[in-house]
Amino acid sequence: MDLKPFKLFVDGKWVEPAGGKYFETVNPATEKVITEVAEGDSRDVERVLEVAHRAFETGPWPRLAAPARRAILEKMALLLTRFS
Repeated sequence: MDLKPFKLFVDGKWVEPAGGKYFETVNPATEKVITEVAEGDSRDVERVLEVAHRAFETGPWPRLAAPARRAILEKMALLLTRFS
């Protein structure tokens, strides 16, 4: 396959999955492989949780006032509905 596989995006970087596994993503119309995607496992989940906890503790979110948090969440919801 000539396509570059998709890694996991963790802590602002593209990283290999802990187990080194990937799975193929297939176009259902053509049955051709589109790309490969990293298959995360429990080690990857733990890594992501550690990064998320650190970001929550040291980032701006816990210090934002409730109205500012609400505005961000509403914006995210709006963007998600546009792409679904």
